[in-house]
Amino acid sequence: MVVNEKISEKCKLKGYPYSNSHELCKLMAKKNDTIMLSFSMGKDSIASWLFAKKYFKKIIPVYFYGVPNLSFIKKQVDYFENYFDTHIIQLPHPTLVDQLNYGLFMGINEIRIINRLNFPDVKYDSFFDLLREKYGEMYVAIGNRACDNVQRYTSFITHGVINEKRRTFWPVFDLSDADVLSII
Repeated sequence: MVVNEKISEKCKLKGYPYSNSHELCKLMAKKNDTIMLSFSMGKDSIASWLFAKKYFKKIIPVYFYGVPNLSFIKKQVDYFENYFDTHIIQLPHPTLVDQLNYGLFMGINEIRIINRLNFPDVKYDSFFDLLREKYGEMYVAIGNRACDNVQRYTSFITHGVINEKRRTFWPVFDLSDADVLSII
């Protein structure tokens, strides 16, 4: 099965105004020339950034860390900041906040302290909404691809690759592994 052909075929059948990543990015750039990018530093998010640069004037990358201040993560972040000549916003991963709230990997004294701090239950959207307050209304690009697994493929076929409610989209949804490697 050639995933991008199947996705394109389904997008046309569903009446979406795009049939591939190029058309999607052109459509999204008409809405706003600035996007946030959920940047994991993995191959798909790197490809998303490189791909999106062709269509958007400004990309605001956001990296969610699992543990703050790890030296090897700092080196990677520094590398990409230098390469793209762009500051990368770093925020705690929502699962880190969950781990703190649930007392994971902590002793009873640490749990008592964390409970007194009363951290809110946060999700990705909460962080992006706060960033929108600072940087303005924009969509968030996410580097997932349909060929990664059956669940993503099914989700894209069923729901499309723009989520208006969450203000997210998937700029490289139809790219193959070979496409990602050629972009990188």
